[in-house]
Amino acid sequence: MVNYDLILRRVYGKAAWDVRKAAGSSLAFEFGGHRQNAVKDPVVPERRLIKSGRRSGGSGEIRGEWHLCICCCDWKYLDDDEELGNNGSDEKKIVEIAKDLEGKGLSAVRTDENGHTHFHFEENRKITVIPNVKDYEGGDSVEQWFFYTPEDKALVFFADGNLVMMKHKK
Repeated sequence: MVNYDLILRRVYGKAAWDVRKAAGSSLAFEFGGHRQNAVKDPVVPERRLIKSGRRSGGSGEIRGEWHLCICCCDWKYLDDDEELGNNGSDEKKIVEIAKDLEGKGLSAVRTDENGHTHFHFEENRKITVIPNVKDYEGGDSVEQWFFYTPEDKALVFFADGNLVMMKHKK
């Protein structure tokens, strides 16, 4: 089992920037300093990767030292325990959520026995990720989120609760 807290503690306290609505109801975040050409696709089928409509994934791309993408799952955005929106919200609301998260530091990432992930931010904000699909195209487990590291690896959490570290494609 990957000790995600040991890996992610280096990003705790860093402010989110360029927080944005990506494909569908996916959310993308950058943390840390700027890196050019930093993020390449992890070793998973490309048809399943979620990419921001504003980004090509090619050369010249600016990303943070750390990059988070929450995709292929249900999620809800909370202020303390009050829900401010979720993956079913309209596009305008999801854009508002992204703007609200801009500049807020990530303070913790926790998973629970139900397969939920809780991303804690400053000002009592939290995104709770809830698996909505257990099987995908013949039984593959679906990725719920990717957290790309400065070491060109991707920490990937699957709907079945598995957490793995993957190297990026070269």
